[in-house]
Amino acid sequence: MNELSDRNMLNNLELILYNLYRLDQSGLDDFFDSFDDMYQDYTDQEIRNLISASEWALSYRDYDFNKMMPNLRFSNIEVVAFLERFLNTLKSFFDKKHQT
Repeated sequence: MNELSDRNMLNNLELILYNLYRLDQSGLDDFFDSFDDMYQDYTDQEIRNLISASEWALSYRDYDFNKMMPNLRFSNIEVVAFLERFLNTLKSFFDKKHQT
């Protein structure tokens, strides 16, 4: 990847991981229960970018995501598990959005 696309990937990953700050208050299940409402206004390209960023991050499972997002109250294992669930939920949401 070139530097620009790496930066874009990291920016999208930060958007995803930022949700973990909110989970301290609402909990994981509440977050995923409201997933459709949160992402319904995203464009198809924005969703594709988030899917790509999730897949990209999951290919670097050993990366210390807490360095990227200071003060996360989650271990790296928990962040990876969140990313897996986020990716699967987002793909399902995207597929459901395009069923006719």
